[in-house]
Amino acid sequence: MSISDEIEKLERLRNQGTLSEAEFQEAKARVIQSDSQQAVSMSSEDIFGMKPNTWCMLMHLSQLLYGVAGIGFITPIVMWLMTKDQNAEADRQGAAIVNWLLTSFLALVVTGILSVFLIGIPFLIIYIVLVHVFPIVGAIKAANGEYWEYPTSIRFVRFDENHRDSYGQDSY
Repeated sequence: MSISDEIEKLERLRNQGTLSEAEFQEAKARVIQSDSQQAVSMSSEDIFGMKPNTWCMLMHLSQLLYGVAGIGFITPIVMWLMTKDQNAEADRQGAAIVNWLLTSFLALVVTGILSVFLIGIPFLIIYIVLVHVFPIVGAIKAANGEYWEYPTSIRFVRFDENHRDSYGQDSY
């Protein structure tokens, strides 16, 4: 039932004499207040019914799907692109993830070439450890509502620092 339907119902009750003018004003104020509280609660859960920190955590963890035909590279990028204009924190976390993905891909190419000459093997081992550890650390930070920029990542993509989501919120 919409807010206007509820107010019309209250007006009918007032016109029938069931509600006094004071009761009508009090009930109308409650209806309006509950509607505004509902709008505020929706702003904290505006990413496909999830809290933004949960969505951001899933973006970080989706990188661990790399074993399934490149899904770990594509999924976080798609998740970021779907929500970057909706929520400032999703944009910020997604930009950090994309920067890390591009940096780690570049590192893989360089260490792969250097591994032919045996020089890159230790760096390749470090890279393999980091692509497992960094997304987990990022997910833990995101779940706690914190922003974490991946160490050693190059800033290929920047997030819009002046971005506000559709509810006028800066972040979660």
